Amino acid sequence: MIEFIKCVFMILIFLVVFTAFGYLGSYLMKRKSSFVESLLLGVFFYFALFQVFALPLILLKQHLTLLTGMWLAVVTSILVLAFIVLYKTVRKQERLKWSLPNKKSIVCYLAMAGVVLFFCYFTAIQNYWGWDTAFYIGTISTTVDTDTMYLINGENGRPETTLPLRYALSGFYMNSAVFCKLTGIAVVSFQKYVMGTLDVILYFAIVYLVGQALFRSATTKVTGFLWTAGLVNLFFVSEYTTSQFLILRAYEAKSYCANVVIPTIFWLLLLLHKDMENRANWKMLFVVMLASVPISMSAILIAPAMLGITVLSESIVNKNGRVLLRGIVCMIPNMVYLVVYLLYTLDVFVIKV
Repeated sequence: MIEFIKCVFMILIFLVVFTAFGYLGSYLMKRKSSFVESLLLGVFFYFALFQVFALPLILLKQHLTLLTGMWLAVVTSILVLAFIVLYKTVRKQERLKWSLPNKKSIVCYLAMAGVVLFFCYFTAIQNYWGWDTAFYIGTISTTVDTDTMYLINGENGRPETTLPLRYALSGFYMNSAVFCKLTGIAVVSFQKYVMGTLDVILYFAIVYLVGQALFRSATTKVTGFLWTAGLVNLFFVSEYTTSQFLILRAYEAKSYCANVVIPTIFWLLLLLHKDMENRANWKMLFVVMLASVPISMSAILIAPAMLGITVLSESIVNKNGRVLLRGIVCMIPNMVYLVVYLLYTLDVFVIKV
């Protein structure tokens, strides 16, 4: 019971932290973001910054304890800064106009909340324990138990001879290790209930934002769109669909790639399709691409391929070369990771343990 309470508490903490990162990041980029947008975009600001601290320590074969202390200090600082900025913003507004939603909107919001809560529960009660699950859970557990990062194989417990960059280039699982070490929550519980639930919440946040973009914020239509997305996922679970990852494997980095990273890129491209000169959205797209690999190595090629095809099409249709150029700039982080990974597979860039 205490473990479950800890998990619920950590879900709430992450929602606050993501929102703070998103609010502060949007403020610095001079992009007006709603609460849902701040929550979603905060995930990418969070992992982009986490990678700055995690990756050098991983490559330098440092201890998890060092990363934990550094990251706790960073998160605390960001929360304080976000609160200060929010306080000053509110104080600058002489009058705050509060308007209560009408009964129709309240019903729609409750209906959307019901879908999200149902999927959080439905995902939590599923049991999928495949080879990938054992490896990822084992990797985090080994990291917490040995205070090392990718120096010991999480599957068999044997010391690595070289640093496995196939996994070490992404900080996703080390983020989980940091908070398992801080809270004492069992790795299985943390991944399944905390990271799995967050995946579901973030997915439906994206669906909500896409619905707003498609239906011009019409609450009833957005609600129907969100319910439709839920039903599609519920009845299309197979190894060939992203629904399996959302419902059965929500705690894996692959699921975050399929259900958070790629849909967010789609949402931003949808906004840019309506206004290709919106610099704030281009900047945000760059941040999303920058954080895509830190969130999941699966995004190393999928994300730039999706972006490249779209901007190439837009540049041809609109006869605007700047669109293609901006798209290429956004793809630079993924290309850097790809080059490093290819050099690793060719045994050119190898870090011996």
